[in-house]
Amino acid sequence: MIRVKGLVAPVRLVSAEQGSFHCLQASMMMAVRSLSGQELEWSEAERLTGYVAGRDTWPYAMYLSLVDMGIHVHSIEIVDPAAMARDVGSEIRRVFADPDIAEAIISETDCEAERNRAQKCVESKLISFEVRSPVVADVVEGIKSGHLPLVSLDYGLIHQTGMYEGHMVVASGVSDLGVELYDPGPPGESALVVSLEKLDAAIHSPMPDGGAVALLSRVAPDGET
Repeated sequence: MIRVKGLVAPVRLVSAEQGSFHCLQASMMMAVRSLSGQELEWSEAERLTGYVAGRDTWPYAMYLSLVDMGIHVHSIEIVDPAAMARDVGSEIRRVFADPDIAEAIISETDCEAERNRAQKCVESKLISFEVRSPVVADVVEGIKSGHLPLVSLDYGLIHQTGMYEGHMVVASGVSDLGVELYDPGPPGESALVVSLEKLDAAIHSPMPDGGAVALLSRVAPDGET
């Protein structure tokens, strides 16, 4: 198993016991500990990610908080942050072609807050973006090059529940058998090995051009990653 090199601490599971809408917060808590040694409490993770009870969390507040902790973010996903900074509703409608889905997402989104956060992300020198659908090779190459990937995927496909559920996990290693994941659940699972084929399918479910991968790395004192 090839694992991410240069971590301050090995990845340690944080289970999203407070509910599945905390998978992003749990993944951030795992990543921050491994990359900086800092232990976040649930309340702090909620504040740093702009968590709102009962809603999915957009990643921009998390990215800005990670940068403040000295962590570089390279994001790969089809949502264009520059377009979000101009008009959140228009970009959501572009990405989610089904108008019912798009309008449901818009109705649950604080569009002005996310627009401002997206603008700050675009302006940050420690956050970079590739506006395209990620592939499993991005995760594999990220691990091999010393980045800690956060991967957004379909929980239902990974765990064969038969139902789609947007989810985030931490990828910590890769081998001939597949990618090692720390899955906050619930229930949480440590060192879950998922084949490359299944992981790729989960990243692109339910939309072929969906999914998101954020490659995280520590920023050195001289500003390099």
